[in-house]
Amino acid sequence: MSTQKLTKELADQLMKIKGEARGTHFICDALYIEKREGKEGLKRVEEKLKELGYPLDYSRVNNMDFYPVGLRALSLLAMKEVLGWTNKDIEENCANAAKYSFIVKIFARYFFSVRSAIKLAPKIWREYFTSGNLEVVKIDLKKKEAVFQIKNFKLHPIYCQYCLLGFIKNIIGMVLNTKKVKCKKTNCVFKKGNVCEFAVTWQ
Repeated sequence: MSTQKLTKELADQLMKIKGEARGTHFICDALYIEKREGKEGLKRVEEKLKELGYPLDYSRVNNMDFYPVGLRALSLLAMKEVLGWTNKDIEENCANAAKYSFIVKIFARYFFSVRSAIKLAPKIWREYFTSGNLEVVKIDLKKKEAVFQIKNFKLHPIYCQYCLLGFIKNIIGMVLNTKKVKCKKTNCVFKKGNVCEFAVTWQ
């Protein structure tokens, strides 16, 4: 699925995936698109989604409303194709979302430490999605590393391989007030794995 061109067939396939995603995803996308490409860039993305048969008016999205989870992947894929963005651009978009997200702002008051932020990760996931589960499988404060697993969630490689990398890395960076955070994908459901796994280290 990762090498497919964004077509009507792929869009239909994604929209059949069960589950929903909060509107805050799309609001954060829109803010970043306008920051980099202006309102015209956002309009082009909306036109692409309409062409695929799944129109989305980003200005009418509500932060806490739920939308089809497949639309989360379509939004990212449309941004990449229409705006000519790279995978790194998608990662940066999702890292930026950690700053803008309404849900992150709600939980931020409880980010007293890296440990507290990491332990809240499963609850934060459930605020974003109605499907899938995020589990913390390791926290080692001495070695400054943690491992997360996402189970029962198979959306699209653009989300798990790039979007989540940027988002997780920036959340930890916000808590520590540092940019010296690394996030590595160590397992993937799109590469014969049963779960998506991320290893995070910081300084």
